[in-house]
Amino acid sequence: DIHGLLVVTPPRRLLEVFENHLSTIFRFIKVLQKKAENLCQTRDLLLLKLISGEVEVEKCDIHTGQC
Repeated sequence: DIHGLLVVTPPRRLLEVFENHLSTIFRFIKVLQKKAENLCQTRDLLLLKLISGEVEVEKCDIHTGQC
């Protein structure tokens, strides 16, 4: 029977601060998800263009950071 249980609740100000932090984090997550989706779409588009020969990379000066 849960009606007889005591529940500890934090002060309202602490809840507001916590909610503010969480909303900031969730907004950041949404932005990162949008960026990841955009990168996937860009990758897929470029891959099709590379495979079809529409884009040539032989003459491109590409630095991968690898030796």
